[in-house]
Amino acid sequence: MCGIIAIVCDDGEYRRTVGAKMLELLAHRGTQPGKTFDCGGSLLGCVRLPIVGGYDGVQPVIYGDMAIAFNGEIYNYRDLAADTPSDTAACLRVIRAEGFAALNRFRGMYAMIVHDRAAGSVWAARDPMGVKPLYVWGDGGRWHLASEIKCLAAAPDFDGKYLQVLPGHVWTPKDGMQPVVGPPWKTDLPAPADMNEAVENLDKALRESVRLRVPAGEKYAVLVSGGVDSSLIAAVANLYQPPILIAVGTEESEDVKVACRLAEHLKLQIIVRRISRPEVVDILPKVVWHLETPDKYMIANGLATYFAMQAAAEHTRITLGGDGADELFAGYDYLFEHFEPEDLGRALEFLLAHLGMTELMRLDRMSMAHAVEAREPFLDGAFIAQAMRIPVNWKYIRGRRGELTTKAPLRLLADRFLPEFVSRRPKVNFFRGAGIFGILEANAEELVKDPAYAATLPPGRPKDARTKLDKLCWDIYAGMFPQVAAAGTAPVVTIHPWFI
Repeated sequence: MCGIIAIVCDDGEYRRTVGAKMLELLAHRGTQPGKTFDCGGSLLGCVRLPIVGGYDGVQPVIYGDMAIAFNGEIYNYRDLAADTPSDTAACLRVIRAEGFAALNRFRGMYAMIVHDRAAGSVWAARDPMGVKPLYVWGDGGRWHLASEIKCLAAAPDFDGKYLQVLPGHVWTPKDGMQPVVGPPWKTDLPAPADMNEAVENLDKALRESVRLRVPAGEKYAVLVSGGVDSSLIAAVANLYQPPILIAVGTEESEDVKVACRLAEHLKLQIIVRRISRPEVVDILPKVVWHLETPDKYMIANGLATYFAMQAAAEHTRITLGGDGADELFAGYDYLFEHFEPEDLGRALEFLLAHLGMTELMRLDRMSMAHAVEAREPFLDGAFIAQAMRIPVNWKYIRGRRGELTTKAPLRLLADRFLPEFVSRRPKVNFFRGAGIFGILEANAEELVKDPAYAATLPPGRPKDARTKLDKLCWDIYAGMFPQVAAAGTAPVVTIHPWFI
């Protein structure tokens, strides 16, 4: 896991000077000093968090006439090239032999930048779910690539009009974006015969996904909120190697109470990170700087994740979590408020396609703020395929009185591993269950005094996007990222019926 940068231009002095500034802004993402390699015509750089390959995996990696800066984790790398010391080296060897098509063989998460000296080209790629980020900005003859948007601002003429490398795509300076790896939720698998078959398929796929992500013989943590998603990951992971559980919340947090009951049930160690209003208020600007969005919901979730990763970093560099389950199994109540049943399938695909700009962006930034690698078992391609072959109307149950039960197949799977107080617990947003959103709203109420504050906000999200908390978050963000704010390219994604 790393932070990576690249500059593509003919000016060697510019490459070295600006490249060093860009890499310095990613120092938090790794535990090794940043290193660069000038390929002639391009410069690659990496700040590395060694997980696979230890110090044998120092980057950028050079193999023959190719060099790579790689961020991520490939879980099947030994199947790709058994005699390589790291997943990065295995990737480069397969890419050298097979080109872009090799990306279809990678099982994991990645963003990479490759210099091909023989072809005289540079290209970048991103995993099909967008788990790992990669951004591009060019000013005519000079291209800049980086794991975080803030690095692009090291370029003296940065105007805020960046691009993100799209999930499953390859980007080149000449041809732009090209799709290479298809979305894993576009599956040809037939629907299961019944719910029993659906749950059995999910069971097998989740066990395999978790097994691949549990680090053999190493200490690791599972972030738990007391909800069914993260609790199920903890229970399945415990089959292979006991994890440490991490929970976060205020003194009154219901999430923490349920998480402690879960730990007792699974007989696992739990570390509870209690948070207070003063420290939430104090850390807010830092979280916005890392997160790179003005979205209040992303920021509230980001704060909870920040504190959880901070606690995890004291014990391990690897965490597992329950991210992605709500998007796969229709876990959000608002989906049923805004969409007709026949539109739910398209709504879920929209959410999955944009995870790299929402929950995965939040998870990447908050984990890497503490140089911790976050792994998401629910977003394994094989598990996604099993989840999305289930008819969408099987994923929820309406009771006789209209009461809604979401994520029905996942809850049935959870019944095999968890007590009912977890498997049947209703959905509670992480930031609300942890007690953070109320703290932020109260802080905004105190700080935003201008009665005309809504008029100073940029056009954006409808309905609830004109609150004092929106104003507070926007002002912090715009002060830190003025070029992006002025360009109107702040990463904010909202799902509404007219988007699908």
